[in-house]
Amino acid sequence: MLDTAFSAGQMILIGGTDRNWGKTVLAEELIRRFKGRFPVVGLKVTTVAHAGGVCPRGGAGCGA
Repeated sequence: MLDTAFSAGQMILIGGTDRNWGKTVLAEELIRRFKGRFPVVGLKVTTVAHAGGVCPRGGAGCGA
């Protein structure tokens, strides 16, 4: 047994530091391809604010 708070036997993590690079499209395609053979769960995490309090997507009410 692993001594960790979270363990995932088979997991793909898709990440990046910028927008509009196809991360969500890639995740959608992987889900489409593998959902018939494996149980698949998708989770999208989006940054809404950072320590400076400014929305990373462009100011107040930026839609994030």
